[in-house]
Order: sequence, then C-alpha cells, then structure tokens
Amino acid sequence: SQLTILRPWWRSLVMISFYLLILLLILIIIMYKSILYFQHKNEQLSGYNNIYLNVFGEFTAYSINPFGLTQKIKSAFQREILFYLIMKGYKFKNGVKAEEFDTYFWPELPFERANNRRNVAFSRIRNKIGSKKQRVIHIKEMKCSIDWDDPFLKVDIIKYFEFSKLGDKCKKDNNHKLMTKYYQKAIDIYSDGITVEFMESWLDRLNEALKNESRHMCVDLINIYQDRKYFNQIIEICDRMLDWDNYDIKAAEIRYNSMVELEQHFEAEHFINKFKNSFEFDIGEKPRLTNLTTIKSA
Repeated sequence: SQLTILRPWWRSLVMISFYLLILLLILIIIMYKSILYFQHKNEQLSGYNNIYLNVFGEFTAYSINPFGLTQKIKSAFQREILFYLIMKGYKFKNGVKAEEFDTYFWPELPFERANNRRNVAFSRIRNKIGSKKQRVIHIKEMKCSIDWDDPFLKVDIIKYFEFSKLGDKCKKDNNHKLMTKYYQKAIDIYSDGITVEFMESWLDRLNEALKNESRHMCVDLINIYQDRKYFNQIIEICDRMLDWDNYDIKAAEIRYNSMVELEQHFEAEHFINKFKNSFEFDIGEKPRLTNLTTIKSA
C-alpha cells in the first residue's frame, strides 16, 4: 500500500520541470516588460521638451521635460535675446539678419567676436530649455530666428493672434457665441500687455497696435454682453481697458452705466467722481462724459 502512495521518481521530475518552466516564462515576461519600460523611458529622455515663451505680462521662458521637470531661463541677457527674436519674427515667423542682431547686442565688437558671443549665447539657451533634438534658436541663411517649426514650442503672442483671427472670422459669420469665446481667450492672453522689462522705442508702434486691437475686441464683447445684460462681465472688461489706459472715457462711461444697471448707485458715483478728478488733475481738463446714465431718484 505504501508503494501505491509513493509517486515514481520520474513523475516528481516532470512536476518540478513544469513548475520551473512556468517560473522561466514569468521571468521572461518580466524581463520583456522591463525592456519595454526602459526603452520607453529612453525615448522620453531623448524626446522633446515643451517650451513656453511668454511676452505678455511678465516675460517668462521655460521648458518642461517628459519627466515633468521645469527649467527656467533666469539670465536677463538670454531673456532679452529671446524676447528680441520673438518680437522681430512672430508676425511672419521669420528671422533677423545676423549683422542686424549682432549690431543690436554688441555694437562695439567686430563681426568675428560678435559672432562668437552670439553662438555662445544661443548654445546656452538651447542647453537650458531645449532637448537634444531641439534647436530653440537657429541661424539659417545668415538669419537668426526662433525655431518656429518646433511643434513643442508655445509662444503666447502666436496664440493671441490665432484666437484674434478666429474671433474675427466668427464675427464676420455672425457667430457671436464663438466670437465671444475666442475674443475672451485672446484678451486673457494679452493680460496687461507686452512686458515692460525690455521696452525699446522700436516696440512703441507695435505695442500701440496690440493695445488698440485688444480694445476693439473688448468693445465687441461689451456690445454682446449689453444685449445679454451681463453687466458684471462688462465691468470686468472695462476694468481691464482702464488698466491699459487710465483715461479711457468710453470704458469709464460704460463701467458707470453698468453699475447703475446693477443698482450700485453709491459705488457708481464714487467711481465716476474719482475718474473725473484723476483725469482733470493729470490731463489738465475735464473729461467729456456725454453718455452717462441718469440715476433715477427713488
């Protein structure tokens, strides 16, 4: 009876071999998964960084790599180079002649020394926020340019004009719902206007044009919101317009009238009197406020 209970030795060997085979298969699967994982990580390491360049409000230049780590350009000189190339090239996504660039940043240096300084500056910017596959800035046909073709490059002034043009198209098509959406996005990006960190005389006309375009979008939004009686939103837009121009009479009038519509009579009178006093003190004459709503007595 004991012999029948005991298994032959070869059966035990088969069972051991079977379990070893299963263990081997598990190890192979684990190794395969590990290889795929590290291969994916290596691809990420040698991939692209998301690069963000923002000229509105406070100028910022930074990148986020595939692991979520942020690298920010803090050097004032490198920031100014990026700002200069963005503002010179964003409209047609082109570049600046190398000679013009060198003269602007190193007017006292001969060409060869300026060329070396430029190459060093560009290299440092690339190393700071770009990956191995990204140029960030490049020189082509003796022109210095942002790498506008990089799909991972995000520049706020480019997005501003994309939304502005989309809004213009919707306005033309009488699609007020989408027009409102795109104009609001553009105005939010514009924020407080172009950074004052690098303001130069050659930017004056551009700065004024951007402010006028943003103001026109605000007026179009106000017209839509007035029809819908969205007076709180109108007040927010007017505040933004007055931040851009403290003496914007139309914005002051609309803000006052919206406060009256909301029956904020005391606040409305306080606001408009403060505006009148500031205008007269700074400009030297009284503002011509011709479209103020009369507050009806109770």
